Amino acid sequence: MDIKPPQTIRRKLLRSSLTVLAVSQAGLLAAMLWILTSLAVRQRDNTVAEIRSELMEKGRNLIADHSLVLPRMAEDNAFRAVADLVSTTVARNPDVVYGVFMDAGRQPWVMANSDNPGGQIKEPRSLDDSASLWAAGLTGENHKTLIHGGVEILEFAAPILVDGEKVGTIRYGLSTARMNQAISDAARLSRQALIRTLVAVLFLNLLSASLAFLVSQRFATRLTRPIEGLQRAANAIAGGNYHQEVELSGTDEIALLAADFDVMRRKVKEYTERLHEMVEEKVREIRDILDNIGQGLFTVDYGGRVNPDYAATTNAILGVEDVARTSMAELFRLDKTGLREWMEWLELTRMRQGKMKWKQILRLCPLAELALPGELGKTRYVQIGFQPMLDRQGKPVKLMVLVQDVTETRRIEALMRAEKENHEDEVRAILGIVNNATLVPEFLRDVETKETRLLSLCRKWGAEQPPAEELAEVLRDLHTLKGSASTYGFVALERAARKAELVAVAMRSHPAAVPDGSGDSAATPNRTGELLEILERELRPAIVSGKSLARRLSGLGDEPSLPIPERKIRSLQSLAGLVSERESILRDRLEELLCACRTLDHVRFSVPGQRYRAMLSRLAGRLGKTVHLQVSPEALEISPRILAALDEPLVHLLRNALDHGVETRDERIAAGKPEAGSIQLSLERDQGGLTVRIEDDGKGIDTAKVTERAIALGAIQAERVAAMTEAEKTGLILLPGLTTRDQRGELSGLGVGMDAVATWATSLGGAVDISTLKGRGTRITLRLPADFES
Repeated sequence: MDIKPPQTIRRKLLRSSLTVLAVSQAGLLAAMLWILTSLAVRQRDNTVAEIRSELMEKGRNLIADHSLVLPRMAEDNAFRAVADLVSTTVARNPDVVYGVFMDAGRQPWVMANSDNPGGQIKEPRSLDDSASLWAAGLTGENHKTLIHGGVEILEFAAPILVDGEKVGTIRYGLSTARMNQAISDAARLSRQALIRTLVAVLFLNLLSASLAFLVSQRFATRLTRPIEGLQRAANAIAGGNYHQEVELSGTDEIALLAADFDVMRRKVKEYTERLHEMVEEKVREIRDILDNIGQGLFTVDYGGRVNPDYAATTNAILGVEDVARTSMAELFRLDKTGLREWMEWLELTRMRQGKMKWKQILRLCPLAELALPGELGKTRYVQIGFQPMLDRQGKPVKLMVLVQDVTETRRIEALMRAEKENHEDEVRAILGIVNNATLVPEFLRDVETKETRLLSLCRKWGAEQPPAEELAEVLRDLHTLKGSASTYGFVALERAARKAELVAVAMRSHPAAVPDGSGDSAATPNRTGELLEILERELRPAIVSGKSLARRLSGLGDEPSLPIPERKIRSLQSLAGLVSERESILRDRLEELLCACRTLDHVRFSVPGQRYRAMLSRLAGRLGKTVHLQVSPEALEISPRILAALDEPLVHLLRNALDHGVETRDERIAAGKPEAGSIQLSLERDQGGLTVRIEDDGKGIDTAKVTERAIALGAIQAERVAAMTEAEKTGLILLPGLTTRDQRGELSGLGVGMDAVATWATSLGGAVDISTLKGRGTRITLRLPADFES
């Protein structure tokens, strides 16, 4: 940084005085220059006017004199006399550059100039130049300005009359060269006079400036002497010497100022003597506050060095002996990369402070919280905060660091989150139970069956590699549990099933080492124990909680209860009454009564349809899609057991139709489709059994990608693809582990859902048919045998 020398009052006075003098003298010099220049210009103009006037007078006199002599000569045809007169005039007068006499027909008698002093005419011919034509047309004396040889020429001409008749014209051209030379000489003399005058004025100005400087310096010295005494006293006070008295002299304003300054000196002396004690007291108070606020505090400069002053609690919070003697890497447990990032952030803070919002700078900070070892092997959490510290000019000088042990706060927050999560899970489960009272009991029984089978398989595997078929069965059960639990609102059960499913998928993708020594046991350890732990510690408690909640809501303990529409109860009572009153129609009514009893718990197909709509609407919102579900026939009544059996495959197929089939709003608009997608769910009964169809108007199945993934799985050989029909290629989607997703999603991407549906249908003696049209949609048909409902 460049340090400028101090500007003393003496220097300022001298500079001000000399500035005023310089400005005034410059103004005087400029005025004199203007006056002299104006006089020189005026003198030049007068000289030009006088010379030009003389030249004009000479020309007029020549024309006038010769106009008197030439008529007689012209009348006598005295060619020689005319030539002598004109040539003599040109030769004797240096201003006259040419003389011409021409007759009335513009035939020249004489043309005298410097090249032809005698004026002889070698080739007589009429003159037809513009000047000659102008002169021939004159009726009286006149003159005209011409340029001849780069010189201005004044041509004077007059007609020669004899008895009133024009017999010729006399013409003389007078040069302005002598006039221009005279003007140049006058200008030169004027400049010389101006320069002499300016030199004299400058000498006088320098002389007066020197005298003014000496006088101003003497005056400034006398004026600033008492001020310098004040300055010496101020410097002594600044150095801690409050005993040097201020010299007082005179009665002017400076003397009064010196008196006031001395009063201030005495007061500062008294205050300073007490200031040390006050500072020590304030420091003790601040130290007590810092040591008892429960937070650690220290400062760091922008070179990453900790300053020596800090709050005593900082050592305990950060787990070090002395913060000031500990490096930043040790304080914040930073490796080389972390330390480099921290130093880069410090530099960013220094450079961008005031240019970026502090919150934005904090977001880039690599340090926000530390996890430190605590008592009994538990982890302590230390929260770190930063605040910039600025100097008086607003420039950043260092950072204040606040550290606080938030272990207990984190524990309470975790408990509150868990409590809130449990509460939300319970509310959703209650809504699911209330809205699906007829289906939930069957669902929970099926869940228990699956859980028992899953636990049995995992315990059987032990440390052995799971068989592929059994692992695929576990994956199907977990995938089904996840989808169904989400549909019914059992969030805890869904979460546990998803977690277990991911472990099972990893086991399928990376099998562990087997006893014969194949595989890489270090890279892919057996995860059966991990899966079993999730089933026992998370899945089973979620099932128990769901069953307990369902029992509490039913009010009948372990006994399941079902809501029955009032119209069915009234119809059943009416039939019973008819049977008891009329024995003649007993057989027909008894059959009707038995049918009514069999269908007493049946519910309309629209009931699960409402649940499926809610599920699809919730999932579509997460995927940025809009979808409408149409259920038909809505009035068809079905046993809750049948609905419960159909629920799992329907959930898989509906979620797949939404995730894989229906496009996003933007994609549908770009394809010329309605913004909202459509999924149709229909159910038909006939003598052959039950047929369920799910049809969407989405983008269809990409059979090329299906075959590509099937080849990658090793399910088919690439050579077979060319011989396969489109239906056969589409059917590959049912293979275990096959998915067209490039990345695993929340709803799909594991290659389990369609496999679970196909396995379920095949186990019942049914089949799955798939038809698709690229860009138009997909239809999946479940054909179930006649004994399915029984």
